[in-house]
Amino acid sequence: GIESDSRKPLIMEAGVEIAVDRAGGRSRGVGLELDWRPSAALRLRVEPEYAWNDIVDQYVTARDDALATTTFGRRYVFADVKQREARLNTRLDWTFSPYVSLQLFLQPFASAGQFTQYKEFTTPRRFDFAVYGVDRGTVTRAFGDVVIDPDGAGPAAAFSFRERNYTARELRGNAVLRWELRPGSTVFFVWQQQREGFVDGRADLDVGAQLGALSGAPARNVFLVKLAWWLGR
Repeated sequence: GIESDSRKPLIMEAGVEIAVDRAGGRSRGVGLELDWRPSAALRLRVEPEYAWNDIVDQYVTARDDALATTTFGRRYVFADVKQREARLNTRLDWTFSPYVSLQLFLQPFASAGQFTQYKEFTTPRRFDFAVYGVDRGTVTRAFGDVVIDPDGAGPAAAFSFRERNYTARELRGNAVLRWELRPGSTVFFVWQQQREGFVDGRADLDVGAQLGALSGAPARNVFLVKLAWWLGR
């Protein structure tokens, strides 16, 4: 990470994070923060972040099968997942006077996960898997379902489940106007908005474009008024 001079009106900070484990999982992320104070009464912060995650041990489901003697009569299905995430945090603090201030917060977020291969846990107390269609059995995808035959032409029964790919996007925002009517007595005007979108069974890894699509998602708005009144002398 690196950060500019914190004494300046504009402060910039950037960071990169990389993590790798012995099983093959990887996590990479980049982030940038811009903190601008054009005056003592105004502050704007913008924080874009992006992450690439490659998961190798995502649990999916478990099915009873008496033929799965190694794992005590159950087949435990896991998956490799290619995941992408993006978010943009924005905050604005504006003090109009010692008695009136405004705070704004906006967070668009998008995430997508692509399940690249399904596999079966094979050995208790060890990190061992057999990939369906490669190491054993077959896997077929059709009409949003995943059909697995754990031993191909063998006696084990096939089973199915819904495809786990997904694309999700969400927008959260709020605005708070604070007005101190008298010492100790304050009224708050609050506006909250939330937008959501979810696509089951399909992974659109271009999550940056998903942030832009949030403006067309249905919105849920909440308006609140809170009054705190000091009764003492």
